[in-house]
Amino acid sequence: MVLATVPFYFPGFRGGGKPVALRNLIAAMRGEFRFKVMTANHDLGDSRAYRGVRSNQWSAGDDCEAFYLDPHRDALRTMRENLARPDYDVLYLNTVFSRPFGIIPLLLRRCGAIAPAPIVIAPRGELAAGALAIKSRRKRSFLAAARALRLFDGARWQASGVQEARDIRAAVGDAAEIALAPDVLSPECKKWRPSSYRKECGRLDIIFLSRITPTKNLHLAIETLRDIKGDVTFTIAGPIDDAEYWKRCRKLMASLDANIRTDYVGPIATSEVSNCLAQHGLLLLPTAGESFGYVIFETLMAGCPVLISDRTPWRDLERSGVGWDLPLSRPDLMRAALQGCIDLDADEHSAMSQRAREFALAYMAREDSTASHAAMFRAVLGESPATRIAQMSA
Repeated sequence: MVLATVPFYFPGFRGGGKPVALRNLIAAMRGEFRFKVMTANHDLGDSRAYRGVRSNQWSAGDDCEAFYLDPHRDALRTMRENLARPDYDVLYLNTVFSRPFGIIPLLLRRCGAIAPAPIVIAPRGELAAGALAIKSRRKRSFLAAARALRLFDGARWQASGVQEARDIRAAVGDAAEIALAPDVLSPECKKWRPSSYRKECGRLDIIFLSRITPTKNLHLAIETLRDIKGDVTFTIAGPIDDAEYWKRCRKLMASLDANIRTDYVGPIATSEVSNCLAQHGLLLLPTAGESFGYVIFETLMAGCPVLISDRTPWRDLERSGVGWDLPLSRPDLMRAALQGCIDLDADEHSAMSQRAREFALAYMAREDSTASHAAMFRAVLGESPATRIAQMSA
């Protein structure tokens, strides 16, 4: 049994890649590992509890049991009581900085107040340089305190790729034990219909699909649109995670030329993502960092080219003819790539769209991330105290 904690989970859909990664993993490992999930009883940016979901009690779902924590009802005691029960074999934290689902479990573990199970920590991009730059003093102070208090001792870290492994070592030390386990992809993506978007030369429908937070660099996406020639519609989709930052972005949007139309459509339900992406000709996401970048994969699977930063695992996209991954320090290159995409005719863009979908399908065919996760969990189970005692007694 794996007990996973995550800040937000389904039925919510505003929590970004963390809940998607965990849900896909649980579905893929059905029959091999059982999961229990502890999460918030509300979605990101919403103080109201989910309708039809009972708070502070375990409920059975299709793939796992879930506990939806009410943050206003003695959350510390409730978390301690659940983690103290010896009914799980691995504690799996899908966050570092969330107070109830990352920091509190680590402190309780250090105090010996919970069951002595092996622990795996999946930072899910929280330790990337770009992510650490947001509220940097608070995050770095916690990391320093965590090292001093030895909160991470004995933990196995999960990295979605080589870059995240580097980020983890830079944040917690070179001695960190790291397992490489790329995020599991949902086979449902294969059922998505190829994009039917038909582009006209000099016209482009662009989408920014992500949480509205400084880490995702919406302001840079808006600045990239400045002085662009052509007829452009820029759609912004995603939950507002930082209200002050959103005000800043709205001011920038208002200063764009008349040929750039902007539209904020709010969060997009998971079931509507493929349809939304299929109506656009480019994803513009100059993110400061992604451990995996589900939205990038999903965009390519939908047959939509991407213009992203070089701070994600998705690299050399221009060589593959499916988009661009460019340095944040070169806005001139981003603007040139964007103008080039606007200037494509229908046939050129259609060919790029087809390559994007084929690229995503090929990635999915060769990636065996489920096996990587299984090996990671088996490794930590093999190192558990109970297993070692049993081996010594044999």
